[in-house]
Amino acid sequence: CPTTSIGNIPIMQIRQNMSESLDLAGASLGACEVGLLAHYLAINRSLTQLDFSNNALDQNMKAALGNALLANPFRPVQYVLCDDWSVVQSTVEVELSGKQLLPGDALLLAGVLKGNKRVKSVNVGNNSIGPVGASKLVASLKVNRSVTSLDASSNDLQQDGAVQLAD
Repeated sequence: CPTTSIGNIPIMQIRQNMSESLDLAGASLGACEVGLLAHYLAINRSLTQLDFSNNALDQNMKAALGNALLANPFRPVQYVLCDDWSVVQSTVEVELSGKQLLPGDALLLAGVLKGNKRVKSVNVGNNSIGPVGASKLVASLKVNRSVTSLDASSNDLQQDGAVQLAD
């Protein structure tokens, strides 16, 4: 695993909270780089925007990044671009119904929503986010009160996920 850079971005810049935006588009991120990045995202105070487009992040990578954002007590990250979906500065409604989202997508989305104050509506209906994805979305929305509408219908939530959404 690299210890001085992720793609073309110096780790020192991330560690020392020197940047608000991190452009990793096309950086060929692998599991090792994502693991290292997740470690620093959990404590970073300055990054508000992450671009992961053209990286083919798998579900484990998305889950690691999402869990890191959820663990961050400072909630700085508000915007993410990835190959399957994005939340950008102009996003008020997140419309992801039927996009074949899986639990890792839901975790990354939950991590972004935790710090985002612009989004008012989220539709993740007709996907496969599962009970873990649903519980992470619920947890992030307990912190973020700006989202007033959540549609998670037609997901494989089982009883645990459905109960958490009802709360």
